[in-house]
Amino acid sequence: MALVRITGSFFPMMVFFSNISLAIVLFLGGRQTITFTITPGDFVAFISYLGLLTWPMMATGWVTNLIQRGKASLDRIDKIIQTHPEVDDMPEPGLLEHVKGSIAFESVSFSYTPHIHTSGNTPVLDSINLKIKQGHMLGIVGPPGSGKSTLLSLIPRIFEVVKGCITLDGTDIHKIQIRNLRSMISYMPQEPFLFAGTIRENITFDNTNTREPELIQATQGACLYDAVNAFPDGFKTVVGEKGVILSGGQKQRVALARALLKGSPIMILDDPISQVDIKTGKTIINTIRSMAGEKTIIIVSHRLSAVRFADQIITLDRGRIIESGTHSELMATDGYYAKTYRLQEIEEEYAY
Repeated sequence: MALVRITGSFFPMMVFFSNISLAIVLFLGGRQTITFTITPGDFVAFISYLGLLTWPMMATGWVTNLIQRGKASLDRIDKIIQTHPEVDDMPEPGLLEHVKGSIAFESVSFSYTPHIHTSGNTPVLDSINLKIKQGHMLGIVGPPGSGKSTLLSLIPRIFEVVKGCITLDGTDIHKIQIRNLRSMISYMPQEPFLFAGTIRENITFDNTNTREPELIQATQGACLYDAVNAFPDGFKTVVGEKGVILSGGQKQRVALARALLKGSPIMILDDPISQVDIKTGKTIINTIRSMAGEKTIIIVSHRLSAVRFADQIITLDRGRIIESGTHSELMATDGYYAKTYRLQEIEEEYAY
């Protein structure tokens, strides 16, 4: 507001003083011309010089203001460019060419503060030991805030492990180039972000090599194809800032279609059916099940029917694994998984 006030008063003041100067010149110069102290030519020339001088002075002020604002903008841009990411490659990182997809957590702990053993500071994840075989499906369940999404974020190194290590095909992920590691992973976050572009651009990230049949297959697998065709412009529909024209379920399915289209050997899905109806959710789960054996799949879901068919299911609570096993094994223990599954089964029956 201070800048606007100064800028708003600067130009009127310049015009005001230039006109005051002109009035003074006319008054004094006119009298001297009448008394023949100066010639009429000198008088006209002086007025002309005053007019030529006024606008360059105003332009000088405007350019100076523009330079100052540009310098401030460049300083902000330079600060961003010079910022080093918290998660970065190690010196001379390795590359994995043929990834099978076996993942192991070895005594992994994580906290959003650097010192997890500080007095009174409870780690988000504590001593996680877990092995996921190539082509197997892992289901992760647990109450809100138990660390499920955080555990998923450690695999593509969105966050760094504080203690322990995670290995991919026996190689510590810290020794793998980040770009290379993430190229092997299809990741669907819990809260997908959409750009202010078309549906096609949001699914393909504007990859010109994407063929139409592949795009259609991905959207059909995500139960999005019919919704896209309902728009007049189809895949060319502009979704607006953060996907404002789409519902929550449609945004989620756009993110799922991204993951399906990428076709990486590892697929990480964070609650992929939380915002869709039960019927659509079952169709999506069938799509995910059809990829079992071909890809290593890790899926978090509050709807336990989504993980029922997983090769292994773990229950997280306060950052620790409190249950582990198959669906039938966990149902026999009568723990968190079994109680929650029976409750949701009753809810789904009444939903129909």
